[in-house]
Amino acid sequence: MEQEQISAGLMPKIEEGITIKSPQEIARMRAAGKILAEVLAILRERAQPGMTTGDLDAHAAKEIEKRKAKPSFLGYRGYPAHICVSVNDEVVHGIPGKRVLQEGDIVGIDAGVIDGVGVNGPAQAVRALASGALRHLQSGLAQGYLLIMLLGSLAVLGWLVR
Repeated sequence: MEQEQISAGLMPKIEEGITIKSPQEIARMRAAGKILAEVLAILRERAQPGMTTGDLDAHAAKEIEKRKAKPSFLGYRGYPAHICVSVNDEVVHGIPGKRVLQEGDIVGIDAGVIDGVGVNGPAQAVRALASGALRHLQSGLAQGYLLIMLLGSLAVLGWLVR
């Protein structure tokens, strides 16, 4: 019975502690990753001096909901926000709130989404953003990107507020 479910793609195959994803799971993860990439790109455009990190969280909530996805972070172990926003010397996991962004601040956003069918989106779709960002880093931060880290099913995108 279990082998039949694995063969049908209804149950993941576990091999030496590694979960082998079915083609259906991979497709759903790719879709969630694309949503994540879209949301991060929009947040990058919306981040402006004078707005708060809470404003960024509100924008994230709206954009995630518009795409019929759910934020991975909201409610996780009591976490109160849709994204994490770290500014300047904060490493990661800054809780959005009343902090006002200033020109020249380095802003990092840690985000994750679950698509409409409940699969965490890997940052696969963000890889294109990452490779582009690395080119910009090498050319003197030409586009203002400072940091992109791919963390399994999550992505962190950072940039300079201008």
